[in-house]
Amino acid sequence: MVSDGGNIMAILINLITTFFAMIGLRLDRLNLFWIIGAVMTFAFGHYYVIIANNPGLTLSYFFFTLVFYYFGNGLILSSSIPRLLIANYGEKKAFEIYQTIVGLMFMNQGLGIAAMTSLDMGANWEISIASSYTFIFGGIIFMVGMVLKIWSTMTLGIDLYYYRDMFLNHSVGTFTQSGPYKIFDNPMYGIGQIHGYGYAIMYQSITGFMAIALCHVLIYVFYYSVERPFVRRVYGELGSLHP
Repeated sequence: MVSDGGNIMAILINLITTFFAMIGLRLDRLNLFWIIGAVMTFAFGHYYVIIANNPGLTLSYFFFTLVFYYFGNGLILSSSIPRLLIANYGEKKAFEIYQTIVGLMFMNQGLGIAAMTSLDMGANWEISIASSYTFIFGGIIFMVGMVLKIWSTMTLGIDLYYYRDMFLNHSVGTFTQSGPYKIFDNPMYGIGQIHGYGYAIMYQSITGFMAIALCHVLIYVFYYSVERPFVRRVYGELGSLHP
């Protein structure tokens, strides 16, 4: 019999590991390359987010993150790269390599949005409402979106968040319609993305708002061009583990 304290601890650990996986760190799967890449990414992102305020450099980094994640991941999953990696290393090792790359994609994408949000372009690029109101309103939106995204990720599982089935090109589970998927058609890519808008509103950043809006559009481009065809082929028209 598991105590209530044990249940609470298990839930807490699940929440923590899910959150870190979402930002690009699978704590139970880290390898040396992943750790080195994470340190370099956060050090680089810190320079752009905290120290620098150079529009040209920040925009360059942001567009790099767009190409790296949305185009790069779509290219990998649409190509023969997964099949070649699996043929050479086996499914387990091949997926370890892929998820390391995807984790770094997640990190850079998040830092790219943060860099755009922190960019000081002058008063014309700020939301002209009292900062106390925007911080509270944006904070509420951020929390709602983050809770829904974490809930969606916990419902699907971290492996699916890292596109394991798409990489392996076969089903790794069965259709689920629990959690937020009972309420929303697309909680991961839909309402689960509003935390980004909330973050931009909190800091009154029009550039941040535009950045998350562009990312939101691109994740749907990825979904309709790459992910949805796979889901329909493998799980069927209505049997989707994905958003």
